[in-house]
Amino acid sequence: MRSSGLLALVLAAAIAAQPTFADQRKGEMQAGPMAGFSRIKVDSDRMVPGSRTSTDGVVLGGSFGYRTSKGVVLELGHTDTIHETVGGSNSELSLAQTYVAMGYEIDLGSQWYLTPKVGYEKWRLFSEDSRQFFDDDEPSGRAKSLSGDAPIYQIGVSHDVSSMLALGLTVTSSGQDFGQSTMAAVTVKFGFGGK
Repeated sequence: MRSSGLLALVLAAAIAAQPTFADQRKGEMQAGPMAGFSRIKVDSDRMVPGSRTSTDGVVLGGSFGYRTSKGVVLELGHTDTIHETVGGSNSELSLAQTYVAMGYEIDLGSQWYLTPKVGYEKWRLFSEDSRQFFDDDEPSGRAKSLSGDAPIYQIGVSHDVSSMLALGLTVTSSGQDFGQSTMAAVTVKFGFGGK
């Protein structure tokens, strides 16, 4: 709660500090892929004894959104992460996340932009071939998957390569019921109708 309040204050200050943003850029649709690395930490009380509680993985995904002429960003995205073999089995963990987020694009000059965002996600953590999770809703007390929703926090830096293409890096953090996930991804954004 304290983090989201601080981020809202920063966004409000950034908007107030850039009264000429609307004169510089037009609103535009934005879409593109992302790829990077992710780390998940699963609380030990949610895992069957002997299972690893943290692991790294490769993440792939994409997003679609709109940036208004005043710099407000609305975004819908999805990522899938495949994590390393965990525990004593040959099972991999996969984490699917679908999110909506809102933020503000801060002009740093020289076509560089900083974009903090807050949002909400639906997630599903899945174990390929073993019941590694404790789940009170299951008759056996164990499950192959867990799911839920959670707030997310993102910070991104991007650079306009051309009038229709921007490259960037985005870091996302979220605290799910099972523990926490953190992702760092390279983003490619194609813009339509702006600049």
